[in-house]
Amino acid sequence: MQLFLKAKHWQLFCAFFLIPVLIPVVAVPLLVSSRDPFLFISFMIPASLGVSLFSALLMFGWLRAMVMGLKHRVPADVRINYRTFNWFWGFPLAYLTIGIGLIFWLFTSGRFPFFPPPGPDTLFAIFPLMLVHLFAVFCIFYCMYIAAKTIKAVELKRNVAFGDFIGEFVLIWFQFIGVWFIQPKLNKWSDKTGNNDPLDLV
Repeated sequence: MQLFLKAKHWQLFCAFFLIPVLIPVVAVPLLVSSRDPFLFISFMIPASLGVSLFSALLMFGWLRAMVMGLKHRVPADVRINYRTFNWFWGFPLAYLTIGIGLIFWLFTSGRFPFFPPPGPDTLFAIFPLMLVHLFAVFCIFYCMYIAAKTIKAVELKRNVAFGDFIGEFVLIWFQFIGVWFIQPKLNKWSDKTGNNDPLDLV
């Protein structure tokens, strides 16, 4: 967590935005010029999966650093269930990791693209997966909500309502913009680690 709290805004911006964008920008023209469709597909799909996993790990690491790294600065009257946060943080991370790993396995084993035959049985099988996916999305928004609440509570040193930190919530949602505003605060708080105001960075 210390890595995320002490990282500069431009460093996280490069990790959040520039790296995922530059990889396809550089790779696609080179692969197209090779005139080899198999080379294009065999590179782009694993590369896209790798970038997606990298972005997910970065996002979840940043969220966890904000919530757990600043929890000792949160005022006592602010109620945050950290056990619930841990569960809601871990579920979508596991879901995305398993999903990306499954797609990679289907691709490397020659089963990708995989399209099940249409029919009632297929829809019945997909419906639970849709529910899991929607729950994972809900978990992500919940984690962003807790992170935004933590930041505003630490900043104002009091209990806060959603209306107080809706701006922080939107900034966390759009990370490539929000990192320029949120990260300087995290840098400042992470540097103030006196005996009377400990900051858990472990």
